[in-house]
Amino acid sequence: MEAAASTDLDFLQDDLVKAVLYPFAMSDYDGSDSVSVNAVATSDVLAEASGDIVNEALATAQHAGLIEHDADRIGAIRLTPLGLAKFHLVRNDFFDDDEIERLRDVLHDVESTAIDQSPDYHAIKTSCAGLGALPGQDSPCAGQWFSRARPDVVLNLKVGEEIPGPQFDGDGNQIIWYLKKV
Repeated sequence: MEAAASTDLDFLQDDLVKAVLYPFAMSDYDGSDSVSVNAVATSDVLAEASGDIVNEALATAQHAGLIEHDADRIGAIRLTPLGLAKFHLVRNDFFDDDEIERLRDVLHDVESTAIDQSPDYHAIKTSCAGLGALPGQDSPCAGQWFSRARPDVVLNLKVGEEIPGPQFDGDGNQIIWYLKKV
């Protein structure tokens, strides 16, 4: 398979994070429980994805500070306060069959070798924490936000400030903003 297109790579980290957050929504997560790592790997989103993609998803969410291991439950993860903020941004999408199908298709089509060989993906991964948000959403974290679709703009946002538009770039692609790695 060829490497994913750059617009797909722009969204890949956020899609990996959403895949990890999905089982929390399916368990009616209230902010205190944990879910098993197996629930992530066997969820409707990642059930048939390669082990490398599942590991990349978990590593991305952990690297972004969104999940942590549950010290009281072996093999389980819980959301951090930042992870809960991200969860609140995206949880309604988990009840949209089209969004789940899109996530599943994206993550089943990408190959770990394409990720490993992509300089674009590595540039994104090294420059951001893996936490993404869309225009119109409230910033779940204070800091500097950037978008590869708008490289000339850096947003300095506080928690709860609305991420400004536009929603789409000149080619009609959704713009996603990422928290810069400190």
